[in-house]
Amino acid sequence: SRFSDGAIVEVEIVSAEPRVALSLFGKSIEGDVYSDLLDRAGLNISRPEAKIATLSALYGASHHTIKSKISDTSRSAEILDLVKDYFGVSHIEKMINDQFADEGHVKNTHGRKIFTDPPSLNHFIQSSTVDVSFDIFQSLLKLIKDLDVEACPVFLIHDAIMLDIRLPHLEKLVESCKSGLYSPTIGANFPVKLKEIQ
Repeated sequence: SRFSDGAIVEVEIVSAEPRVALSLFGKSIEGDVYSDLLDRAGLNISRPEAKIATLSALYGASHHTIKSKISDTSRSAEILDLVKDYFGVSHIEKMINDQFADEGHVKNTHGRKIFTDPPSLNHFIQSSTVDVSFDIFQSLLKLIKDLDVEACPVFLIHDAIMLDIRLPHLEKLVESCKSGLYSPTIGANFPVKLKEIQ
């Protein structure tokens, strides 16, 4: 740390890709995305398995891929279909395929062009998540300035930002981030978690 009483703190967007996918349909989950998925889809799998199924659905993996990673292997195709329904995967795929047919490219949530041929759900979600992360970290840096917190960004890693912060200011920042941070471009709030890097 550049501060004698400082530390490096990671601020990470919680479940960034799944929340971006949900935001495309105006959905915002305040709590745990994977617990909500389990409840609403009626899945009888563990939370870690729900996370694996979610990432598989959003990144285009088949049920054969997740079969070895979940306990109920006989229902892997059904589980993947339920997860895809929850996140509206078929609607997102139709949207990006239609856009590609009309324009020859796909635009992410922020208007950035993606030239993958054929269009890729994975690329669309990841590209959009990066830009949503920029929105959220911009909100975070504005919050730091408004709170008069002594902190400097060190670097970004996709859905996390590292801050060099004076420890006496950390609690103020933690308290201010409890309700999450807002992405004005997609109009959704995203929970974040802060942890000190050892």
